[in-house]
Amino acid sequence: MAKTNDSKPNGYALSRAWFDFAFENQGMVSGNHGCMFLWFLEKNNRMGWAKQFGAPRDETMAAVGITSFNTYRKIFSDLVEWGFINVIKESKNQYTAHIIALSKNDQPLIQALDSALIQAQGKHEYQHSSGTDTDSVAIIKPINKETIKPQTKKPISGKTTFSPPTHIDLCNYFYEKSNDSKWTDHDCNFQAQKFIDFYSSKN
Repeated sequence: MAKTNDSKPNGYALSRAWFDFAFENQGMVSGNHGCMFLWFLEKNNRMGWAKQFGAPRDETMAAVGITSFNTYRKIFSDLVEWGFINVIKESKNQYTAHIIALSKNDQPLIQALDSALIQAQGKHEYQHSSGTDTDSVAIIKPINKETIKPQTKKPISGKTTFSPPTHIDLCNYFYEKSNDSKWTDHDCNFQAQKFIDFYSSKN
């Protein structure tokens, strides 16, 4: 489990690992899986990052919005199988809770989420550079590995160079993508800084 200086789990690393896994396994992960794992993460945070904690079935179903016991059992079992939670002690009946622990599945997986964000940023820049004076929008073609071409106008010695997005570029990107979530300018600015800080740490 990711640790901070005070030996508590890093909730951001755990949630990030979940979304990396979700992007990499889109055919098998559902919204219920994400909701249940994030509920366990939130509950553990509220309990001061206890090493083990109770996860009552009815409470979990209410928090996630699941009404079917069979659905709950499948989602819970999947999270155990995928290594995101460990069952320390199984519940004996409907009146007792599972005792669980958040797993160590917070190490970096294949960085599918990073790739998706970088690809989307490239698409965003392409749209703006391809627009005309009449504010028409460029045609967006499906992106695949075979058809991706360098975006730079002048190749340097036959090679292309990567220019990281600026803070303003990222703010604009998050602002455009935030229509459904209604992020404020502050939220977009915070997410942009978090993105830059992470990649700066990776050099």
